[in-house]
Amino acid sequence: MQVGRIIKIGLAAGIVANAWDFAINTFLMPMLQRAPESVYLPEELLIERLVITDFVAAFVFVWFYDRVHSLFGSGAKGGATYGLYAGILINFPMWLMIANLFRGYPYVDAAIWTANGLLWGVVVGAVTGLVWEKTAPAAA
Repeated sequence: MQVGRIIKIGLAAGIVANAWDFAINTFLMPMLQRAPESVYLPEELLIERLVITDFVAAFVFVWFYDRVHSLFGSGAKGGATYGLYAGILINFPMWLMIANLFRGYPYVDAAIWTANGLLWGVVVGAVTGLVWEKTAPAAA
């Protein structure tokens, strides 16, 4: 495990993840969401927590990529493939569970957030794989 490399790539992935979530949550989700406003935190808390959790998610995402990247390859394509699989693994069961456990949470919102999570994984994965490849130690 290359801790310094994971930290650098985790920061890059966290910045991309935050940019993605800012764009999605600012421009797209307000038009698509059907859940009542009462299920969401006030905006000032929501933004703070999204930023923090995006960086946590990015570091975990990159740490796990470090463990399994040989299965997917490096570069944008390998990272995007990893991100797709990670997105399916995490988002599909999580949003299905949320839609089934919380009263009034629409299945359509769960489907939208699942798709968002899959795309997040592909985009952040592509960046992770690309930066991983660019920061590889020089061949001896």
